[in-house]
Amino acid sequence: MKLFFTILMSLFFFDNNSSTVFSYNGKSIEVNASIGKKFVGTYKGAQGGYLELHADGTGFYKYDYAFGPCKNTPIPIQWGMIKDAKGSAVRFNRKYGQSYPIFFKSTAGARFRGCKEEVLEDFLLVYKNGTIEVSTSDDWKKQ
Repeated sequence: MKLFFTILMSLFFFDNNSSTVFSYNGKSIEVNASIGKKFVGTYKGAQGGYLELHADGTGFYKYDYAFGPCKNTPIPIQWGMIKDAKGSAVRFNRKYGQSYPIFFKSTAGARFRGCKEEVLEDFLLVYKNGTIEVSTSDDWKKQ
């Protein structure tokens, strides 16, 4: 009976869209992929790089170019966004539309930014015309 009550309580009172904690610049950041469902998909441009976001909070990040000791292979990631007080993804109003901070965590040993950082912060830019782009890329747009 106690188990049944616990399961019932978790269904009605707790957020089943699990959050994950990433360590970024010495701070713990709670992120959640379920609040970013409109961003799920593939972003690419003219070069060979891309960002692929899956609904389950996983995906792949592949740079257009690799420098130094880094291999230019897809980096398996977990991703998530920060929730605001209303339970939506944090966003900033800009002249062109809105920007949404997003965090990527490498899950297979590969790293970002010169093969040194496990977590990368980026922004998804949503333009007034509906186009969505990745800010750190020259031309990655949602397909």
